[in-house]
Amino acid sequence: MGQILTNRTGREKILIQGEKPEIKITAKQEGQFMSWYAEINLDPAHKFKDDYRITIQAYEKNGVAKKPTDMGTVKEPKKIGQALIKEIHIDRVLFRLKIIDKDNKIRGYAQRIPLTVDDPREKQKKFEEQSSTILPIQETSNINVPYKIQLSLNEKPILLLKANLNLKERFKNDIHTKTLIYSAAIREILIKYLTDKEYANDKNKKDFIQTIKNNCAGEVSEEPSEMIEEGQKLSEEGMAWIEHVTERCLNKPVNFQGKQVSLMDQFKEDCINHNIKGDDDDEA
Repeated sequence: MGQILTNRTGREKILIQGEKPEIKITAKQEGQFMSWYAEINLDPAHKFKDDYRITIQAYEKNGVAKKPTDMGTVKEPKKIGQALIKEIHIDRVLFRLKIIDKDNKIRGYAQRIPLTVDDPREKQKKFEEQSSTILPIQETSNINVPYKIQLSLNEKPILLLKANLNLKERFKNDIHTKTLIYSAAIREILIKYLTDKEYANDKNKKDFIQTIKNNCAGEVSEEPSEMIEEGQKLSEEGMAWIEHVTERCLNKPVNFQGKQVSLMDQFKEDCINHNIKGDDDDEA
């Protein structure tokens, strides 16, 4: 294998890429649950002792982290990992591996291990799925509000949902939660991208705006050339364009709970039905 690397703590880095990676992880998504499988092939050059323990932890960047899974020992590593993970989707999962001695000292490690995709067709499918996702979702305990937009320079925007509130499931299945959060999130990101000079040359900005346009019902005009007025304020023309694009997004038919329906139409229908039911309850 390749050169063995160590850091200042003496921990040896486990290779996760290249011609002969020391660990490969594949996963399968079945509905709301994910299971994963690890193939561990440690380089003897590390000279780890046979009784050193191996653990693998599944996690999301800035999000949920599962309890580390016991993967056996250096001499007899296990292959089957944690089954039926519900909190982390296959599109967002990463892994970290640790080699631990009998005194619980970390002797080897690897971080940000991605899933291994060997089939070129699967790689292309995964790329297309990720490219078409407007706003990836992550749950996190690091925010004190129901949701927040994580927007960093040259990184894809992420919708953070506060963990332990079941918001991810509500976002998927509750039309009110989805419509309110989705519309506010799109507006916030568009305003930031189109008014903040820091994002003028952001590599994800153009793709995000184009994806938004592609997800609109009907054609939309190009964004106004003058988005900012004096004092870094959003111009009336700019705000009108953002409102129009957000509205068009909510009016495009999408698959929601097995039906092709626009979020706004379904939102209106549910609100009306709720009001009618409320009136009946008052009369009773």
